[in-house]
Amino acid sequence: QDNSYSNISLGTQRENTMDIPLEKRKRNLKNAHLALRRFSNDQIKEIKELLKSKTGYRIAKLFNCSTKTIYDIRDGFTYKN
Repeated sequence: QDNSYSNISLGTQRENTMDIPLEKRKRNLKNAHLALRRFSNDQIKEIKELLKSKTGYRIAKLFNCSTKTIYDIRDGFTYKN
């Protein structure tokens, strides 16, 4: 409650982050993750369907991304939901 200069100590970024309640940190992380998504849910469904008949290389060319991105989607490392 005492916000005077003599009572405030500087924290590291990690310490300041850890001061945020866990549930709010989780919510912030989820929202940031969703904001950075390159592909829509429909595109992910299309990629997964195409993986049944095409190579990751060909799908990557179609979606202008790396082959690793396609295989990460296939293997569930990214876009799990």
